[in-house]
Amino acid sequence: MSLDVYERLQQGFDAVSLTMEDVVKKDLTWKYLSTFLYDEGPVESEKWIVVPEFFLFSIALSLYKRRIKTILLLDSTREHSYSISSIPEWYRNFFAQRRFSNLVYFFGSDFENIREALEVPQLKLDLRNIIESNFFPLALKANLPIHREMDERRLSQINNLESLSSFIIDFMRPPTLKEELKKELSSVSVERIGSHVISSLTLIFNPGAAMGKGLAYAFKFVRIVGKMESEEYRKFAKQWKENIEKFFNKEALSKIVGESNLDEAKKKLEEENLLVIISDGFRNLHNTFIPILLENLLTDVKEVALLFDSITFMDRYDFFLKWLINKVENREISLGAIAPTMGEFSERFNGFFEKLISEKAIFFDLSSKFMRILFRRRPATEEAWVVKHLYKIKELGEKGDIAFVFYNSTSPVKWRFVRPSLLTKIKRKLFGR
Repeated sequence: MSLDVYERLQQGFDAVSLTMEDVVKKDLTWKYLSTFLYDEGPVESEKWIVVPEFFLFSIALSLYKRRIKTILLLDSTREHSYSISSIPEWYRNFFAQRRFSNLVYFFGSDFENIREALEVPQLKLDLRNIIESNFFPLALKANLPIHREMDERRLSQINNLESLSSFIIDFMRPPTLKEELKKELSSVSVERIGSHVISSLTLIFNPGAAMGKGLAYAFKFVRIVGKMESEEYRKFAKQWKENIEKFFNKEALSKIVGESNLDEAKKKLEEENLLVIISDGFRNLHNTFIPILLENLLTDVKEVALLFDSITFMDRYDFFLKWLINKVENREISLGAIAPTMGEFSERFNGFFEKLISEKAIFFDLSSKFMRILFRRRPATEEAWVVKHLYKIKELGEKGDIAFVFYNSTSPVKWRFVRPSLLTKIKRKLFGR
């Protein structure tokens, strides 16, 4: 990678940081601070590169400077050229320059060897963290597009990685076409299939981070079930089985489950006021374990800012989303989140989305589904104003410039367009022009 790209990334981060200082202010006064996207790609110009990750980074560093305890949970698998998985060396240097490399961990099976490139330790749960968590069976059930009874006796007998792997693979097995799927799906048209089912199928058929591919597989799968095409179904069932085994075999699980170092991580949070966790599990089946990780990290920890990347991919886990809301409402945590909206997400996320937009929110773009939720209790004139400015943001982005719509429920002027004039001042400060 050329030095020019490194410099443009740094300039982009500096621009975002200056802008976000105005949003974060001087203390932790917000309960919800959300950033909404549609396309997760970078904004590029001759002078800078801005990626979604920078918004959470800048908030985290602002809080860190004020010695506010902060957990930053980052998605390493965005599909753009400047994601953590694409250029881990830049992010490694970024952490080192700010002197918190020792506060960074990796959580996941690391199929792409990102952890080694970042030179950070693996964060692990122990077996007890998983089998004693109520989130574990609920997450497995939420990841299936059909109802299936869980063998509680077998669950209680899990005592090592091998039995954990065997239990998950068996529970997550592909359903039989005639028995289970015919009952669940075949009487419903593709257009009427619930978004929760599509979200679950997308996750199962998604071998990595390519959510578009997983979504295409999900819709094709539903069509095959509807037509009762046995031969085609067998091909899909084979891929289903292979994906389940890839993510839940003993070797893959050993990267997530082992000798726990959660106490070490919590101690660093307590002493240093920052914990950074990078994960490759947001967009695949390993997001099963993210609720369990946070359940254990946030036990007995109060007044923490949780900065949660790609939170939309927790859409199936309504039990976890309700748990987060309770934590926020009890003032145990403040929640900052990035919420990508391109794709098909479970209807279970809709109520949580309303919480995310309830206080402070940054909008770059939004899917039509979430746009309808945003404005269903607001005047049409307000919606028209926001849509008009989202078009402006798109036009500016195509020219390599940045703007966003900022919503603040506590401000007399609730909607604000962060205009190029403000960013021009930032450019002058950064680039001397």
